[in-house]
Amino acid sequence: PGVGAGLHTVNVRLSAAQVARTLAHAESEVVFAGSEFVSLVDEAAADLPGVRARIVLDGEAPDGWQSYEDLLAGEASGAPLTEVEEDAAAGLCYTSGTTGEPKGVLYSHRALALHTMAICLPDGFNLGEVDTILPAVPMFHANAWGLPYAAAMTGAGLVLPGPRPSAER
Repeated sequence: PGVGAGLHTVNVRLSAAQVARTLAHAESEVVFAGSEFVSLVDEAAADLPGVRARIVLDGEAPDGWQSYEDLLAGEASGAPLTEVEEDAAAGLCYTSGTTGEPKGVLYSHRALALHTMAICLPDGFNLGEVDTILPAVPMFHANAWGLPYAAAMTGAGLVLPGPRPSAER
């Protein structure tokens, strides 16, 4: 959000065609994905000219992709932040489409900031630096109830269990 971009968390449980429609509708330009989702992104973004970069977050970058580490190594340090209006889009999630096709839900910078402060309060989730947070829902579901933002604000630990959490993993 600090560079003026909106974070579109993609529901990986949707079909490739539905992912493609959400990427097109959101006018997504850069896609970051874990290596387990490279094939889904390749299928979904195959005919989307607006997607100009694909960044794999872990492992080797396959053809047509750049590794996250290479992205970081190529960037100039201290890139300036962009001033954005508080009502500008900061995040975007699409519903699961239980009553039809997925529908976009847009979050403003102001909404995310106010929600983050509210859930940290004693009558919210009472979060602080001594806590470790394991969101019960993924980022594509209401931004994991805003818990990753609360962890960043308070300095709490954050555990993201990956795409297929299980007792064994």
